[in-house]
Amino acid sequence: MARKWLQSFRNEFLLFVALFGIGFVWRVYGLLDNHPFWVDEFSSAYQARLILQYGLKYLSNPSLNVEYNNILNHLLIALSFKFFGQYEWAARLPYVVIGSLIPVCVYILAKQFFNKSVALSAGLFTAFSYLQITWSRQARGYVLTQLWVILTLTLYIHILTTKRRNLLSYIAFFISVIVGLLTHFSFVVLLIAISVHSISLNLHLLKKIPRKPYFFAVIISTTLIGLKMILGERLNNVSLVNNVWYYHSFLWREHGLMTFLALLGLIGTFIKKARVVSIFALYISIHI
Repeated sequence: MARKWLQSFRNEFLLFVALFGIGFVWRVYGLLDNHPFWVDEFSSAYQARLILQYGLKYLSNPSLNVEYNNILNHLLIALSFKFFGQYEWAARLPYVVIGSLIPVCVYILAKQFFNKSVALSAGLFTAFSYLQITWSRQARGYVLTQLWVILTLTLYIHILTTKRRNLLSYIAFFISVIVGLLTHFSFVVLLIAISVHSISLNLHLLKKIPRKPYFFAVIISTTLIGLKMILGERLNNVSLVNNVWYYHSFLWREHGLMTFLALLGLIGTFIKKARVVSIFALYISIHI
């Protein structure tokens, strides 16, 4: 039994290494050519230099132009600058590594719903996606946000589908949420989707909640105060935008085949596993 488990673990580990290796080769190629930054990368590099100059105190320095929307992104670039020097390739290196992890994470997430072959196909599609490769070669937090969205969804679905309550899973999910909030404000969209999804699955428990007006007032107030403390100035810049036409152009014109296959997979699994797969439909709908 133990020997069979070890063999299975070894095979999975080798598959992870292969997916990471394929993704890394395509993303690291030409990195040392040190191509100049484009406009958004300049912003990331500037924020990273502020961290090196002032430390984390730069966040509360009123004389500095601080971008609160990508704190973890700027910390990673600052760390890379610290070790390798302030070069364009050094700013992009963390995202080459993170972008190479995305195919592995996609494989793990897809395997929860499909078989190993489908999960591997999804991982390879991601590894060879030219847009994923492009994002992974830029000093911006695109792939960093993707990584934490995928990890958070994976942990949430694991909690939903596991019969035994595991404290470590809840702790990992909580940590993932905190880190996700530090990557980009759009991570809040995922939290809204997870909250609505979780409430819809546990409506029967609402009958047990005290129906005193002050109880709900305390819950709402605590939630708003918590969001304000975690997100800070980001909440002041929230605006509702209709992204239908953007996603139509981005997903259908640029990634028609992958979008079509994703929709087929979503519909197919929704019929069999609506309880869990509905989180994806909800998340996509809120984004649009």
